[in-house]
Amino acid sequence: MTHYRPYLLVILLTVLLCYGCVESKREEARSNAAEHKSDFTLRPATSLIIDIDTLTSFTSNYLAYYEDKTSQKQLLAYLNNTNNEIQFYDIKAKKLEFRVAFDEKSNISQLDGFHIISLDSILVASEAKIYFHLSNRKGQSLKTYKAEPKDGLYSFSTIENFTRLGLLSDKRFVYHRAPYYPPRKKGFWSFPITFAKHLETGKLDTLFKYEGTRADDEFTGGFLPYSFEQNEKEEFVYSFFMDNYIYLTNFQQKSKAYYAGSKYFENIPSMASVPNDTKKEKIFFRENFSYRQIIYDKFRKVYYRFVLHPTKPDEPDYLHGKPFSVIILDEKLAIIGETKVFKEKMYYSNYFVAPEGLYISQNHIENPEVNEDKLNFRLFELIKNE
Repeated sequence: MTHYRPYLLVILLTVLLCYGCVESKREEARSNAAEHKSDFTLRPATSLIIDIDTLTSFTSNYLAYYEDKTSQKQLLAYLNNTNNEIQFYDIKAKKLEFRVAFDEKSNISQLDGFHIISLDSILVASEAKIYFHLSNRKGQSLKTYKAEPKDGLYSFSTIENFTRLGLLSDKRFVYHRAPYYPPRKKGFWSFPITFAKHLETGKLDTLFKYEGTRADDEFTGGFLPYSFEQNEKEEFVYSFFMDNYIYLTNFQQKSKAYYAGSKYFENIPSMASVPNDTKKEKIFFRENFSYRQIIYDKFRKVYYRFVLHPTKPDEPDYLHGKPFSVIILDEKLAIIGETKVFKEKMYYSNYFVAPEGLYISQNHIENPEVNEDKLNFRLFELIKNE
């Protein structure tokens, strides 16, 4: 037996160390769970329904709230991919106010996103040609910029409503690019993802790289996208779809991590053990939790972080078929509530924030209320719990 004592001691020490690791993780989970306050919730309220014409898609890649200071009107800017145009709807009157259309003469094709400086100065981005343009209200391109870098390792990251374009006060246009690199290969997150082009000098700056808690884990499919939002302090908040933490940066100092995990689970498991098979990867995504968009509500000084919950392994709608809850964070990124799980079908990539609250599209194809001739948004009001 004396011959085996050193090995037994090694095994015992290993077990104790592993136990310590598990206990450490449990303590972290308990500590994080203690941060789940229930001071606020989002309560469904009225619906906003706007008639649209037959050439307008009832869902959109990109939309935004805009208040026209000249007319004092509250407008919903809505990208209509069908006609390569931005439509502006009067929210109070519930009708189309005007359109900014981009034809072949403008050299702006396959419009994917926009940032409104003023109604006569709109930055528009085209994913397909990796260009963005400064345009006017007539849809004319005033200046064209290339969304660098151009080293071949990047593709222009898909522009969605949850991947916002930004503008800093020093006239730098902020955009994002994803690495053209196998996601299941180590090093996917070693590339910067945020860049800025100065609108006057054309200077390119590299701004942000994800160095979070899950950067070395293996993920693919629905966990690869990320969401970001710019606040009034010109800070950006990032939500990565597999990470319990969110990241705040002003692009000058090192980013800060804030715990913003859901009360419904502890961690999203790595996909290292999942076979490199698209079908099995999609099943894994459907059957597990995932974070989604982070939204800044400037009217109430809070953030909303969406949590997608598990669904059936064969759910046909991969992107919007999951039930969801919403984590609410205050201005300092502390959790102040998480709503219940909403199981009704909603097209939750289509949303905007207005003085009344958060609007989320009900135009999911499986929603019995869906009507292809109308934009239909449910208002969610922020309520303090008694």
